[in-house]
Amino acid sequence: MSIGYSDFQAYAQWKDTPSVSQFGVSFPTGNTTFGPFLLGNFGSLFIYATAGASLAFVQVNFFDDQAMANAIGTVTWSLAPFTNMSVAIPAVGNYYNVVYGNSGAGASTATVYVYPTNMAAARPVYLAGQQAAPLLSGSATIVAGGNSAVAATQLFGGPASLSVANSATAKWHALIDYYQNSSGSYIQFAAVDGSTGLLRGVFPLILPPALVQVTVFNDDAANHGFVWSLVAGE
Repeated sequence: MSIGYSDFQAYAQWKDTPSVSQFGVSFPTGNTTFGPFLLGNFGSLFIYATAGASLAFVQVNFFDDQAMANAIGTVTWSLAPFTNMSVAIPAVGNYYNVVYGNSGAGASTATVYVYPTNMAAARPVYLAGQQAAPLLSGSATIVAGGNSAVAATQLFGGPASLSVANSATAKWHALIDYYQNSSGSYIQFAAVDGSTGLLRGVFPLILPPALVQVTVFNDDAANHGFVWSLVAGE
């Protein structure tokens, strides 16, 4: 299926029939595996997946052979409940399979959609990085010594910018956490410091390929209004 010459090269960008097309399917507890599939001459895979009410993960495994005896590489993403991901990744083997893991105690309704494409992807490219809307944004009056957290609902990995502004020269700091499937919780990986009473600031970050959460802490002795946003910088 040709979708044009968007990169102005001498060949069309096209994609194969979806290898996995499970929309709104009830996934049982544990792992559901699709494949193996022959990759053919396609250089990349596009993956869209959602999580239902349970914690979930999506895994793509690449192999040299159809019997899946010779593994070449694995890519895994964790999804919190009611979140999603859209990503194109470079293909590194002749065959691949796709695993959807439902970590909940019961069945969970979710979506997995995968197709090969010849779109060049030297590294994972996340659809969230191509959108004008922030990955997350928050606005709150935070009491003295209190905090307020906002989590992203779409997965992204790569360069991003965190913007924080407050209503006065308050002392504050912010923590940036990533979602860890094994613990079902957010783990801190970065922090920004506004302890000098910074009124507003923009802070460059490199986000891991995971869902993220930003928590702003009011370290001042009075209540203050804060506005913050995290924007992907693909």
